[in-house]
Amino acid sequence: GPDHPRIADRCGALGRALVLAEDFAAARAAYDRALALAEKQPPPDPQALIELLLEAGHARVTSGDVAGGVALLDRAIALTEASHGISESQRTRS
Repeated sequence: GPDHPRIADRCGALGRALVLAEDFAAARAAYDRALALAEKQPPPDPQALIELLLEAGHARVTSGDVAGGVALLDRAIALTEASHGISESQRTRS
């Protein structure tokens, strides 16, 4: 169906191809759909979500949406830390 996890994977692949073609508006739409689908999965796969956040963040920064890209990259960092048991206090001590 339209919410199958593989659709999120394919939308991510489409986003990567569109970034290479420098069609950043279409890439953003593909990544937005991929993220929405990946976040819906019960339970979401943290590693897949992290990869999509990193790719989508990079695409936004490259296209000039620095604030939007940094927000996605920050989410990827937070999710990585959470999946590895790193607390906020441990992060700020580093």
